[in-house]
Amino acid sequence: MGFWISLICNVLTGALFLGWARRETDARIGKMQDAAFDTPGAQSPLPASVLVAGGALLVGEWSLAQGACRLSSGRTLATLFLGVLLAGAVHFLQSPDNRY
Repeated sequence: MGFWISLICNVLTGALFLGWARRETDARIGKMQDAAFDTPGAQSPLPASVLVAGGALLVGEWSLAQGACRLSSGRTLATLFLGVLLAGAVHFLQSPDNRY
């Protein structure tokens, strides 16, 4: 039961994170293009806030799986891996840019 709870939490938070991260990255790229006339500058297009939030999300999901759901390390890695795959698929399928 804990495996499924952890997996569902990973998919939901992962999909929300991917949507937010995409909006943040698109905004950064738009600012870079406005400033440099469609050429990327020396800045990274990936904001530091996205990197920090991604790391915090992984630590939080690991803690949830190990603490609240009492999963072993192998099962925790499995839920994280499957959660990322499913969240990416959900995000890709829901994205309006990917519709034909």
